[in-house]
Amino acid sequence: MSEINPNSVFVPDYWMSHLKERFDGGEKWALMQAIDVCARKRWTLPDWAALAYISAFEKIQSAEAESWDEVFGRAYKEHTNIKALNKRKKLRWQVYMFAKELLELDPNTRIDNEFFEKVGKKFYIGRSQASEYYYEANNFTHPK
Repeated sequence: MSEINPNSVFVPDYWMSHLKERFDGGEKWALMQAIDVCARKRWTLPDWAALAYISAFEKIQSAEAESWDEVFGRAYKEHTNIKALNKRKKLRWQVYMFAKELLELDPNTRIDNEFFEKVGKKFYIGRSQASEYYYEANNFTHPK
C-alpha cells in the first residue's frame, strides 16, 4: 500500500460511537478498529481512543503488560478457523452487493430460499451461507 485512500473503507455515521460502546463494555479490540478507521479516513483520533491507546502503550513500555494481546485484546478468539473467516469477510460484501443489484433490477423479488439459491450460485456457496453473508452485511449497514 503506497497511498491511503480515505474512501477505501465504508464507515456508517454510528460506527465510532458503536466502537466506543464496545470498548467501554470491555472489548479491547474495538480500540484497534477505531485507530484503523481514523487512520484510513484521515480522521483525528477521538479522545477516548487516544487516552486508551496511550494507557495501553505505557503498560507495554513500562513492562506492566506482557504482550500487545494483553492490552489490545486478541484479534480473533482462540481456535478461530482463519481460512473460513477470511472467506466470509471477502465474500460477505460481494454477496450483499450482488443481492442488492438483483433487488434493484426487480423490486418485486422475494427474499426467500430461491433468491439466496441464485445469489449463492454466483459465488459457489449454498443458500444458507449466502443468506448469512447477506444479513451480516445488511445488519451492519442498517442496524436495528
